[in-house]
Amino acid sequence: MNPHPIIRQLEQHIAVFQGLLEGQEAAAHRWRPRPDHWCLLEIVCHLYDEERKDFRARTRQAL
Repeated sequence: MNPHPIIRQLEQHIAVFQGLLEGQEAAAHRWRPRPDHWCLLEIVCHLYDEERKDFRARTRQAL
């Protein structure tokens, strides 16, 4: 299995997150659609934490 296409695809995710966050006021990052739903900042932080703690290890095992 060639991991390079997967790595390139994952590297493109940073541009997606930058596009979501840049150009918005900080209040927009913390806005919740409902009190029991996460705001955009919480979602991005969760995905970052999962990538560091979980997804990376799983990807290494799969490759």
